[in-house]
Amino acid sequence: MRLKRMILLAVAVLLYSTAIMAQNVEKKERIRKNLLQDTVVYKNAMGIDVAYIITLLGKKSESYLLNYKRNLSKRSALRTGLNFEWSTAKDGYKGAGVRVGYEHIYPIVSYHWKIHWGVDASFRYLARNFQPNKSYRYGVSPVAGFSYFPVRRFSISTEVCINFMRTHFRNPESFDPRDNANVWDINIGSVGMLVISYHF
Repeated sequence: MRLKRMILLAVAVLLYSTAIMAQNVEKKERIRKNLLQDTVVYKNAMGIDVAYIITLLGKKSESYLLNYKRNLSKRSALRTGLNFEWSTAKDGYKGAGVRVGYEHIYPIVSYHWKIHWGVDASFRYLARNFQPNKSYRYGVSPVAGFSYFPVRRFSISTEVCINFMRTHFRNPESFDPRDNANVWDINIGSVGMLVISYHF
């Protein structure tokens, strides 16, 4: 008799535990769906990297001043960045950089917070003033970051990336092999980047 009661009690506990776990899974799924439904997705976003203006630090070569995103859905977006550097000083330089990439977006906690990850392909050209040396850099960069939306149309975001870059240095007037070398670089990039974006 006691054995039957113990078996019935064990079966009852097992069924109760299974029901509770199923409810927890359903609750988590409802929360995830609600986050996606609460997230208003605007098709476009224009952003400016303001980190080096605020902190008065030197501009990083992997930073892109102008950033644009085109949302394909609530969870994915195409992204691009554009950068120009121009100086008329004798020891200055002129340069341009562009990146194109894809990111996957995931809301967390509420529509105010989102995390993203993806990959960019980039190209950069740099030429020194009054000197024949130039450089070309291209590569790929896996990225991960997060965004905060104080209101639905504005966001503040930052990210970090790993750059896999190939740089070609060219100076037709130099016989030094280093001035005409091809170099591989792997480094951590975008640290300290702070982009303020308007979504429309």
